[in-house]
Amino acid sequence: MIALNILHRLIIITFFFRWLSLADSTQALSGCIPSIIGALYEASAERTAEGRALLHGVATDMATYKFIHLTHFLSDAVGLLAILSKSMQVENPTYLHIKEQVESCITALHALKSMKGPHLQKLSDFPEKPPECGTINWGTHEIKDNRKQREQYEQATLQFLEHVTTRLSLMLPDSDLMSGFDLFNPMQQADRDACMLKLVDHFGQQRGDHKPVIAAEQTQHEWALARDQLLKYKTMNEFFNGFICPPLRDTYPNLYILGKIVLTSVKCERAISRYNA
Repeated sequence: MIALNILHRLIIITFFFRWLSLADSTQALSGCIPSIIGALYEASAERTAEGRALLHGVATDMATYKFIHLTHFLSDAVGLLAILSKSMQVENPTYLHIKEQVESCITALHALKSMKGPHLQKLSDFPEKPPECGTINWGTHEIKDNRKQREQYEQATLQFLEHVTTRLSLMLPDSDLMSGFDLFNPMQQADRDACMLKLVDHFGQQRGDHKPVIAAEQTQHEWALARDQLLKYKTMNEFFNGFICPPLRDTYPNLYILGKIVLTSVKCERAISRYNA
């Protein structure tokens, strides 16, 4: 159970740590499982009785259908998350860009339910059905392979995919509202007046016990005065340094609030390991 517990922790940290590091480590592990098993068996012969039992136990847990297939499956699944992470590391991200990348990743993850990824395809030596004897020869190692192992593997993969795709979906708040912030993005071609109306309609209204974040009429007046000034910026860095950094709270207090909100959203990419927040 030691190796399976390690693998379980590997699945859990998908939701807390960086995807790129996790993808590299998982794919490295899947590529050398036979060597690791052999090294553990060999090393156990030179240890004390307690050490032999520990190393032999880890090797035995790794030499199973469930562990081998889960590791290769994770190499495919977390590899897709790593691609998503790289695609989000752009200088001037837009909500629509992020939305498209996340939705594409979710679609690719769902596809893993019915088809094997490139890493899992490497395990073509395993028979379609578990052998009656409960073991198969995989290279130089005898691997435990039975119906229970395969059922547990199927259950674990479906649970993982359901969990991670659900969490990815929660990354995307109301798309219509978020697209309103495109008015602050110099790289995005948008109807900026329409975007402003969306933001005023949402943040300028009282919702339940929550008071308006901005004053609706004052915000529209500020926008009419500052519109041309905002359009001169070509990057988000220029927008930050030219509009947010200066003390504009007195000049455009409501636009200043909206500007801080959009910059907070942009910088959230750097906290990708805590995307559920």
